[in-house]
Amino acid sequence: MRLRFNHMPLCHAELLPSRMMLIRFTAVIGIIISLVSCDYVDFSGTFTAQSTVDKRFAELDSLPQTTFDQTIDPNDYSFLIMSDCHYYKENSHHISNAAADSRFSNVDFIYINGDNVQSGQQYQYDYLLEDINSIDIPVYAGLGNHDVYNGGYELFKKYFGRTAYTLHIGDVDLFVMDTANGVIGTAQRKWIKDQLQSSHAKYKIVTGHCSPIDKEYVSACTMGYQDDVDFMFDLFERYNVLYCITGHLHEYDDCTVRGVRYIKINDQAKSDHKYAKVSVKNGNIKVDVY
Repeated sequence: MRLRFNHMPLCHAELLPSRMMLIRFTAVIGIIISLVSCDYVDFSGTFTAQSTVDKRFAELDSLPQTTFDQTIDPNDYSFLIMSDCHYYKENSHHISNAAADSRFSNVDFIYINGDNVQSGQQYQYDYLLEDINSIDIPVYAGLGNHDVYNGGYELFKKYFGRTAYTLHIGDVDLFVMDTANGVIGTAQRKWIKDQLQSSHAKYKIVTGHCSPIDKEYVSACTMGYQDDVDFMFDLFERYNVLYCITGHLHEYDDCTVRGVRYIKINDQAKSDHKYAKVSVKNGNIKVDVY
């Protein structure tokens, strides 16, 4: 994979006209692919998000803390990470299907890495919650861009609470970042740095909807600023993050950059959709992708 360590931001004055045209064309194509990757699209939703990461962080401390199930054995447990469920159909069963899969019969909880619903509407959250409530294990969620369409952040907050939090489970700290807008934001930069710096966990895993890796170009489909990408690469390396697991681009990828394994999980609508199963046993950790 060709990574973009030396690429310049979109606004860089020294970009050649041909390079600028290429980036703009790629960004437009990326937006189109992102919008039409599902069989139902709410085009108006992209303009009605009404929520920014800085605004969400301003009220973070007013929301209840997110904690894991205290009955989990911290020395022997596993959990499943899936992404981009895009609930909008009454008979969607992505989560319950995963819970019923024999490969995951022993997982202690499921984490959904954003785009839980298709366009942030109440009936879609209803379908999502109906499926979650049909299984016996806890489900946690991160925030994706589709979740905030049509003012959907208010519903996400109502049902799931914070958009950024840390789960401390034995030797593992699982850090959930809010990258639904494709940016990190000033407040979250300080938050994630403080969280990683103060963590004494043997294993650190960072999750978030948007990936810092998107092949070789900066586009509207993923992290919008090169500075955010560089910040993530530098910070994760400095504080010994072991895995960064994301979604959003509806493609699967698995590569290691500066000692950190970056895994992108593709969307559940694909027949070849992926899951990441994290297993911890006797002080050892492994991640299997299915």
